[in-house]
Amino acid sequence: MSLTKRSWWLVISILLALIIGFFIGNFISGKSFGRKFLPSGDSKINRVLDIVNEDYVDPVNMKELTDEAIERLINELDPHSAYISKEELQAFNEDMDGSFGGIGVDYIRRMDTLIISHVLPGSPAAQAGLMRGDRILTANDSSLVGPDLTENKIVASLRGKVNTTVTLGIWRNSSKQPMSFEITRSDIPLTTVKAAYVVEKGIGFIKIHDKFSHSTYKEFIHALAKLSATGCRSYIIDLRMNGGGAMDAAINIANEFLPAGRMIVYTEGKAFPREEAHANGTGTCQNSPLVILTDQLSASASEIVAGAIQDNDRGLIIGRRSFGKGLVQNQIDLPDHSAIRLTIARYYTPSGRNIQRKYELGKTDEYNRE
Repeated sequence: MSLTKRSWWLVISILLALIIGFFIGNFISGKSFGRKFLPSGDSKINRVLDIVNEDYVDPVNMKELTDEAIERLINELDPHSAYISKEELQAFNEDMDGSFGGIGVDYIRRMDTLIISHVLPGSPAAQAGLMRGDRILTANDSSLVGPDLTENKIVASLRGKVNTTVTLGIWRNSSKQPMSFEITRSDIPLTTVKAAYVVEKGIGFIKIHDKFSHSTYKEFIHALAKLSATGCRSYIIDLRMNGGGAMDAAINIANEFLPAGRMIVYTEGKAFPREEAHANGTGTCQNSPLVILTDQLSASASEIVAGAIQDNDRGLIIGRRSFGKGLVQNQIDLPDHSAIRLTIARYYTPSGRNIQRKYELGKTDEYNRE
């Protein structure tokens, strides 16, 4: 081998030794070469969390940190996109499904105590002997009193799988000492149609309270049949204080009052092409006079029903200006059984109105206060 070739090999060997030494030094010091050039996108977020977990001076609860980071990220979007923790997701899904495993009581929080305000007739709580006015002190030896009591803890204590048991410690004013009740949970329906009665001869009143769940349409049809059997041919639907929920329930209810082919609502988003919902002509009340009641808390699915009736000149809307929520969310489950509800589209009334009121990204608190 010539001298020139030997010189080149010597130079290359020295350079390789320097590069290898550089990497070894960085590895030993805990500051690898890759960390100086963090990739973009999701992997960048993951990399930062890994660095904090590995190198931060004190131990860190990575689950809490990750949840908070995700929540803050989603909160920088529109006011209706949300992160739902694992603990909150079960209760949210149960509300939408229209039933849950529980004992069958409503309660109010007064000072630092839970007071039973209603016992559902025939429920496990009623069969066990719980009464309105009873104070819930404990559930399976876990305290349910005090200023730090959270709604998540209450729900986790009282709700559970069907046929599981919970032992409640109860204080009753007529008793001189706390009482104990062992209760077996059962399937508790979450009804959304809270009232259906005749207000005047031939006029029926239906109240859809609080939300639209996946069982709302079935409840609504049952209420219509009950009122129709009494001779009702005109209807008042009360959507006041109804914050919305399941879009399919709203579409099906509007369908009952619209002729075939009439548009009910359409949605459109960046990644979701326009989709239209039209009446199919099977509605049972297509010619029935109709009034819809709304207020400032009528939102989302409530506004879909009201907008479809108004734009098709099918009825009269009476009340205050509604909330103004014209965004559609999709629930995306995450591996740890939490989820995000991400806005994926806007919805429009038949005349092309998007009734979403103005908002600024990341200013959810200001939006809610308004």
